[in-house]
Amino acid sequence: MRRRARRHALARALAVPLALALAAALAVPTAAAGPARASGDGAIAVLPLTSSEGRLQIYGVPVARVLATQLASATGATVQPVSSAGALPKRIAWVIDGRIVARGEGAIALEARLRDPGRGSATGQVATRAGRLTEIDQLARELAGALVPLLARGEAERAARQAEARRMAKVAREAPAPPSSGAAAAASGGAAARASAERPVMVITRDREPIVTDALADLARRLGFRPVIGEMTGIAPPAKVVSELRRHGARLALLLEVRGVDYAWRGVLTARGRVRIVLVSEAGTPLWGDWLETDTLVGSRGDRHAALLGFVARQVTDMALPPLKRALARR
Repeated sequence: MRRRARRHALARALAVPLALALAAALAVPTAAAGPARASGDGAIAVLPLTSSEGRLQIYGVPVARVLATQLASATGATVQPVSSAGALPKRIAWVIDGRIVARGEGAIALEARLRDPGRGSATGQVATRAGRLTEIDQLARELAGALVPLLARGEAERAARQAEARRMAKVAREAPAPPSSGAAAAASGGAAARASAERPVMVITRDREPIVTDALADLARRLGFRPVIGEMTGIAPPAKVVSELRRHGARLALLLEVRGVDYAWRGVLTARGRVRIVLVSEAGTPLWGDWLETDTLVGSRGDRHAALLGFVARQVTDMALPPLKRALARR
């Protein structure tokens, strides 16, 4: 009888915070409205919070519901909590996942991060103070409040990337046409050369997926160059490369072509890719080039194909960095 009484007492103790969390999910006080509003390309998916403590795992879904209700109220965005067995929204703008962490002496804290499923990267992470398990509903509201400015920052960074991509495309379109003589070439290239005296220009190819172009531009920066996106795609012919180099007053071009990406589903999306990268001189001559194959890259729940493609692009650019540095050192 004593054992049965202890079990009933434990069940009642666990039921109190769980009931509070479920009630909070249905009736959460409205937070102060902020400027953050998710972009119109999908919902914010809130995954169940995880925990390494078995006794805390039952709160993962209720806390996710609290976060979703609070964020929807605060931002006006479409926010969808995802049950452990539930399907993800068809279109996802952001993914929120997190943990319930035991802090000792019966205390817990909540952590969450905001992920961009199109890039496979986290914008940031927030955490609450430590509190009692019976306060889990209040901690969830505090966590949602901390996520609102993080979402605003993520939206601002995404908008800035999109604006920069449009600006770079406009610069490439409006660059002067190739000169017809050596004297004209010197004159047209002079301004570009002076403008980039501290950091020489490297022309890069444009991939149809912006996340791949971003990775190639980052590789050019790591090599010490200022990347300029040319009107070339893939491994362009030498004449086209020379034309683009003259157009931008540059002496080197970095070309990239994605030959193929094999995607698979293993509970989350995975990918293996094969990519060719070539460094080309002002004469249109290859200085270095190779086919690079990635390992099997594993995404997080909610990551889209674009995110895995970004993983592929970043891994191959990491692989290409050392041989490219050696090729440049030999010039």
